[in-house]
Amino acid sequence: MPQGQRVIQQGNRRLIIHEDEAPPPKKQRTHWALILGLGMVLMLLVFFGFSLLMTWWTNHQLDSTYGLFSPNVPDRSGCRPSR
Repeated sequence: MPQGQRVIQQGNRRLIIHEDEAPPPKKQRTHWALILGLGMVLMLLVFFGFSLLMTWWTNHQLDSTYGLFSPNVPDRSGCRPSR
């Protein structure tokens, strides 16, 4: 019998107990609520980023179509706005 082992035998079954080896460490798993919470935060960031991008794009399209508004530029009639 090897050192640090104990053998228990009953009939044709043999159980070998290794006494000198430590059991393998348990692999820690990430809690499901942490994964869910991180996913929700990520989706909020994506939503706000998409909203900012669409707001910028809409304003860009309006500025490209109608030009930028400036209160000191005379309109087509040649009248300046009153201050």
